[in-house]
Amino acid sequence: GAARVADEAFADPASTAAFCDGDGEVFGPQGCVEMAGESKFSYSGHGLPLREGGEAGDESVSRQFWLAWFEAVCVGSSHGTGAVMTARANYREITCKSALNRVKGMMFGWSLNPYRGCVHGCHYCFARRFHAHFDLNASEDFTGEVFVKTNVARVLREELWSTSWRRELVALGTATDPYQPIEGRYRLTRSCLEEFVDRRSPVNLVTKGPMVIRDVDVLTSLSAVADCTVCVSITTLDEDLARRLEPTTAPPRQRLRAVETLATAGIHVGVLMAPVVPGLTDDALAMEAVVRSAAAHGAQFVGGRVLELREGTKEHFLGWLATDAPGLLERYAMLYPGAHAPRERALAVQRTIADLCVAYGVSPRERAVVDSGPRQLALAFG
Repeated sequence: GAARVADEAFADPASTAAFCDGDGEVFGPQGCVEMAGESKFSYSGHGLPLREGGEAGDESVSRQFWLAWFEAVCVGSSHGTGAVMTARANYREITCKSALNRVKGMMFGWSLNPYRGCVHGCHYCFARRFHAHFDLNASEDFTGEVFVKTNVARVLREELWSTSWRRELVALGTATDPYQPIEGRYRLTRSCLEEFVDRRSPVNLVTKGPMVIRDVDVLTSLSAVADCTVCVSITTLDEDLARRLEPTTAPPRQRLRAVETLATAGIHVGVLMAPVVPGLTDDALAMEAVVRSAAAHGAQFVGGRVLELREGTKEHFLGWLATDAPGLLERYAMLYPGAHAPRERALAVQRTIADLCVAYGVSPRERAVVDSGPRQLALAFG
């Protein structure tokens, strides 16, 4: 049941810490629960449950909240919780014939994705369009139907130990977040990282999930034998805006703490503002706040690219924009007659980020880079 799954996900201190604030208070993903009928709990910040008139961070209430959330998001049922879950997902176990996907035109040769689909629900996510490969849509199906490649680590091992493998850079998490909550149950990302350690093969990992700190031991081991870079995606420090743009991701400050934990462990880690969303996250002061905080938390680099809107993602994003920020629709019609914003706008954003990196003493790009090019994070689909 949900209790068992939640216990598996948060069985060790590192996993629990990934979802706690500095005082040990548990924060649920943003915007993932709406209480039906009369409210039994009040909510603070990003889903922290409070008893009516009670203290924040009450352990029993926090656990009850997490069980309800985990059951809805990670198991796919809200039965008996008294809650209407807005991020409910159906998880489909599948097997894959290959784990690594060959990539051309990028600064890495291969991609790897243990999951397809993502409950984070980021409205700008480029990977939404890939669900069409399964005859599913780019909106509710992308967040509601998540495929779990149960044999991915075994297949990866066979590929890494093939005589043809040349230890090329692999980008992990290009089309789905490898640390979305279901990773707490299946541990596929961790198993894959262990295979990279055994083969001494380099990895560049992209995530919004603070659960990455659970695997600091494996990442440290990998860093000792091969190039290992972790890119933590933070588009904004505005918690309200983050809740709207990325409905069920961890709050930005939790991701910053993950950066700090990884940096302290000696892992090469940085922050990606990918994408920079025109009219919402492209204000110079807002971008400066991200770079300044990234540097303060030990990030070695900060990168960023302007939003791209390809077919599938574009329809979904504009539909969300019409509801959340309708005043921007006319601007987007001018900026995005196609998939890309005007080149001069994209270059201006990159120059701003580069100048901020110089000002705060961080590199303007990754060492072993997952280069967004015009493609946000990396539009390889594996």
